[in-house]
Amino acid sequence: MSIGDHNADGEPDLLWRSGSSGNLYVCYGIADSGGGSTIASLSTAAGSLTGVDTTYAIGWTETAKPTLHFYGTPDVTGDGIPDIWALNSDGSVDVYTGGSASIGTTAKVISANATWFTKLALG
Repeated sequence: MSIGDHNADGEPDLLWRSGSSGNLYVCYGIADSGGGSTIASLSTAAGSLTGVDTTYAIGWTETAKPTLHFYGTPDVTGDGIPDIWALNSDGSVDVYTGGSASIGTTAKVISANATWFTKLALG
């Protein structure tokens, strides 16, 4: 879903959703010699900085947040942590502030409108 520095340690982390539980998880990266995170630290929970995939948010099922319509983005709120834009099942769009260990607050940026399901594009 997104790669960005969620815990402000200067290394990229991986944020992803489990299709079976609907939870968002963050896997904290470990620095490599090239200025990024090692592939091993982002590819398995055991290889990550904390040794586990940390639960970042719950309730992000495919019904509540349609699969193709939520995106991790660079920081848009000015706190230095990547944020998440999400299309809800009612057609509204929310932006969630990122957090170092869990998702932050949400703000509705577009009210419910079913046409957004076919027209939304984020990048």
